Amino acid sequence: MNISAETRMDRGARLQEARKTAEEKVLTDLMNALLYENFLDLRDRGVIVQDEETAKESTGLPLAEHECLFSYRLNSSRSLSFRVYRDARFGSYRVSRLPVLMIEQRGNRKSVRPIQAVEVMRLLAEERLDAFPNLNGFCEELKLSVEQTALSLQVPIQVKAKGATVDLTEAERFAALRDRPFHPTSRVKNGWDASEYQRYSSEFGCSFGLDWAAVWKEYVRQGAGMDDLPQRLLSEDEHALLLRSLEEKGLSLDDYTWMPVHPWQMKNVISTVFRKELAEQIIVPVVADLGTFTPSSSVRSLIPVHNPTVHVKVSIGIYSLGALRIMPPRYLENGVKGQKIIEYIKSREPELTDRLIVACEEKWSAFTDPKEDPFADKPGHLACLLRQYPAEIQEADAVLPMSALSVYPMQGKSPLIELLLQQGDEEGRQLFREICKQFIETAVLFAKYGVLPELHGQNVVLLFQHGKLRQLLLRDHDTVRIYPTWMKRSGVPEVPYTVKPNTRNTLILESAEEFLAYLQTLAIQVNLASILEAFVKGNYLTEDEGWRMIRESIEGAIRNYVPADLQAGMTKILLEAEEWPVKQIIRPLLCRVGSGGGSMPSGQGKIVNPLRWE
Repeated sequence: MNISAETRMDRGARLQEARKTAEEKVLTDLMNALLYENFLDLRDRGVIVQDEETAKESTGLPLAEHECLFSYRLNSSRSLSFRVYRDARFGSYRVSRLPVLMIEQRGNRKSVRPIQAVEVMRLLAEERLDAFPNLNGFCEELKLSVEQTALSLQVPIQVKAKGATVDLTEAERFAALRDRPFHPTSRVKNGWDASEYQRYSSEFGCSFGLDWAAVWKEYVRQGAGMDDLPQRLLSEDEHALLLRSLEEKGLSLDDYTWMPVHPWQMKNVISTVFRKELAEQIIVPVVADLGTFTPSSSVRSLIPVHNPTVHVKVSIGIYSLGALRIMPPRYLENGVKGQKIIEYIKSREPELTDRLIVACEEKWSAFTDPKEDPFADKPGHLACLLRQYPAEIQEADAVLPMSALSVYPMQGKSPLIELLLQQGDEEGRQLFREICKQFIETAVLFAKYGVLPELHGQNVVLLFQHGKLRQLLLRDHDTVRIYPTWMKRSGVPEVPYTVKPNTRNTLILESAEEFLAYLQTLAIQVNLASILEAFVKGNYLTEDEGWRMIRESIEGAIRNYVPADLQAGMTKILLEAEEWPVKQIIRPLLCRVGSGGGSMPSGQGKIVNPLRWE
């Protein structure tokens, strides 16, 4: 056997092993999400068997200490069974180990067999097909999640540090190794084949050029100061080539403006969605594959290799978590408004002066046909945003999206957490405490003014110096939530958001409970909880210790920074209420009809308040 044949066999074996692991991961994430979201009352209707002999007799599955058997009756003859342990903090359960079994009893005949994620969903939903028009679509995404997760699992969980530093480009690549945590289809990039997934996803570390189009100015809406866009993204030689190519096509920047386009988007979307505009030279492709960019963990934001202090965010017509990765003009305009209100609060709040920095996202361009529906998907397919980072990111030792801290290997410790501990003199417990404290204090400092940036792991970047957290950076400002009652109380000006008619308004909230739900769900249950999981897996602290730190951070922030007349209300919602909201994604994904536009389908359920324990 020659070396290349052996290599192919090794590669095939690795892929097969990765696929098996991916199947297990997607199934585990699905079952945990179904339990936490209480899909079809799964959590409420399930029967718990604690006796090992009974469990083994009915399923053949042995139980370890603290394990239970969870059984859910599908109909008169079939049920699902799997092993769990109690997650008393949330009043729920988590899968302890696979398999998930489908048990069928017909008369004296009994069959027991393991099933995978797609069959689980079909069995659960088969009697409610009318209520779930996107069941087939969701099942296809579960299959795709396995395939794409298997590809990503072949990338080693390693940090490519430059000496003692980790720059934002490497941290973005590392963060993509987990992507959005806790959800079975979070990794899915629906629209990409395997080669495109590996080329355009951040974890693989590939680079590529953008396609550049000229768009007739009458069909473009812009934010401030986009004239120097090519110079910010291209080298001098590349910019010169771009200008020559424009001149060769007989076009002038007096009439046209530049639009960088993702190469996948140009090939698969622009040529069809904008066929008329291409024929009429309203849009003119000028040059392909120009510049060198690496994708961030969000996929849409691209980092110029020669100038990593800016990112360019471009539209990509793929689906991720049920939403098209497009950028409608109203999102870009709302982002500018969100940035301005963040900067206004920072100017009002002395505690934020040194601890917080903000990425500038005022420069953007988007196709707009004044004769067409501004709320349709079409304009969002051709848009870009230039994100300028403050100079402080060049001075820090480590610049990390919070999501990067949630990445850990199946065995061992997070290499990123270990690197931070080696740089400083803190232990893991103290590092988590400091991250938790500064993050929650920042959230509460905003919330008391009736303003809440979207604080999930991709949007918040942490800057470390010698292993110590120095500053937080906020970016991606198009979903800054506001609560007008608290804004008015604090003298904060209104934010004139543009919201699509006849859609649920998730930007302007009508109650303190609705408003703070985004702190409870995105900021704590998703972002902080996933980081805590990585610290717990590395044996730096226990889960109970971590949640105690979260509660103490909230208590301290309310006590030290919230006006007296708001303290009781905020304390009741966050610390004393019996229940918290929990973000639901599975049911909204199953119920989705049409494209869904650029907004991720989501809803809210209820779960036990995890902080009443402390």
